[in-house]
Amino acid sequence: MVTIIQYLPVAEKASFSERVINAAMDPTINFASDARMDVFFALELIRTYTNINLTDKLYNDSAKTYDLLVLNNILQEVIATIPEDEYNELYDKVYTDRDHLETYAHSIMGLLKSAQTDYNAAAMDADQIMNQLKDPESFKLVKEILDKVG
Repeated sequence: MVTIIQYLPVAEKASFSERVINAAMDPTINFASDARMDVFFALELIRTYTNINLTDKLYNDSAKTYDLLVLNNILQEVIATIPEDEYNELYDKVYTDRDHLETYAHSIMGLLKSAQTDYNAAAMDADQIMNQLKDPESFKLVKEILDKVG
C-alpha cells in the first residue's frame, strides 16, 4: 500500500527545492529548463511524499522513470492525494527558487563569482604545473621531448 504524506515541514521544503534545482540545472549554461524541472520535481515528489522506493538507477534514468510514472497514472494519483494548497506552495517555491537562482547566476555578481571560480581552478592548475616543473624527472622528460622535436 502506498502512503502519501500530507504536509512537508518548511525546512524540508527548502531542501526539496535545492535537490530539484541541483538535479535539473545544466551547469554549462546555468539554466534549468521547465521540462527538466518537471521531471525532477515529479521524481522528488514521489521520493519525498510517498513510500515508493525510487532506486538510484531509476532516478538516474529520470526521463524514462518520469514517463512510467505518468503513463501509469501514479504521478497524477500522488498529486491528487496531496492537499492542493500544500502542492501549490511546494511547486511555487521550487520554481521561484529556480528563477531567483538563474537571475543571480546571470547577474554581474553571479558572473563575477563564476569568473572567480574559474580563476581559482586555473591558479590551481598553474601551481600544479609549477610543482611538476620543479621535479627534475619532469624537466628531463620535457628536455628530451624538445630535443626530439627540434
